[in-house]
Amino acid sequence: MSSKKLVVRINNIEALDAPASPREPDEIVVYHWHRIVGVAAGFALLIGLAVYLVVSFAFNAPRPASQVAGVDTEKSGAAQESVSPEKSQDTPSAMVTSVAAEVASTPQPAQPDVAENTQVTQVPESPEIAEPDGAEQIASIADLPATSAARFPEIQVFTPGFSRVQLTSSLKDKLPVDELTAVVRMNEEGLLRVYLFTEMTGLKGKSFYHNWYLDEKRMARVKVPAYSKLTRASSSKFIDRYMMGNWRVEIVDGAGDIQATAEFSVQ
Repeated sequence: MSSKKLVVRINNIEALDAPASPREPDEIVVYHWHRIVGVAAGFALLIGLAVYLVVSFAFNAPRPASQVAGVDTEKSGAAQESVSPEKSQDTPSAMVTSVAAEVASTPQPAQPDVAENTQVTQVPESPEIAEPDGAEQIASIADLPATSAARFPEIQVFTPGFSRVQLTSSLKDKLPVDELTAVVRMNEEGLLRVYLFTEMTGLKGKSFYHNWYLDEKRMARVKVPAYSKLTRASSSKFIDRYMMGNWRVEIVDGAGDIQATAEFSVQ
């Protein structure tokens, strides 16, 4: 009887020795709610604080300048209405001083006036411009009765360049219509207008100032430049019944040197 051999061949011995693959662990998610709630509460607090600051700033923001100006204007207007006539003597700034200039050659644009304690209006040099309508309502000084001993005001000229200095009650074609007396009587309306007319020769390019004084107190300062070789210019002052007294007009240059003076009184 023949014997048979059983032959077993193993191609991969290492595969038999390798252990089975380990099992993957289960994934577990844990929520820490106390931390989540704390963070959410913090964000809510920050948002509430931001909203509070925005609302507070909106209510406390300053008003626009236009609204403030409007309130100030209303207050100032009410204050002006409450001023009594008796106080107008201490407030000469309410009176208006104007200046008119005529140049023999081609006129140039007028420069703004320099005023003190009064409002100054520069009248452009133009033959078409007439006197303001309000001037017609003011009684002319020339129509007032003059005294029997009337005399002319004291006028002194210290510079040859001022060929003519004259006080007048009005102007026509930029020239004086009359010459005032030394004493000017207040009219029934209680408002006068006095002009100081000057004619300057050979002073082109220089600037002068008309200083109006009442009892040694300066009430107005008007700049009058000389634009050409022959310049005719004038300044004027409104005088009411609370500004009666001794008046003096000084013509000075930029250095303050007096060029001419004119004195008169209003009674």
